[in-house]
Amino acid sequence: MDGIEDKYFMCDCHNEGMLVTKWEGDEQVCFSYWKLGKSPRKLKFWSRLKWSLKMLFKGDIFEDQITLDEARTKQLSRYLNKITN
Repeated sequence: MDGIEDKYFMCDCHNEGMLVTKWEGDEQVCFSYWKLGKSPRKLKFWSRLKWSLKMLFKGDIFEDQITLDEARTKQLSRYLNKITN
């Protein structure tokens, strides 16, 4: 689509992520958080078991939090500066 800039930032755990979208001519930036299961990456049995136990004993898995390493954090910062300047 013309007029849209977006970039996906995957969480370090590879189970969540964030899509940052900016529409041309709009001052707002949209942050969409993705939860486990939205990624095409298939998890191994032990990872699925771990997430199942976390869900069972702790409740819902966060979908409003991602962890970025230093390189991805800098990449996000550069991207946000680019689309807001």
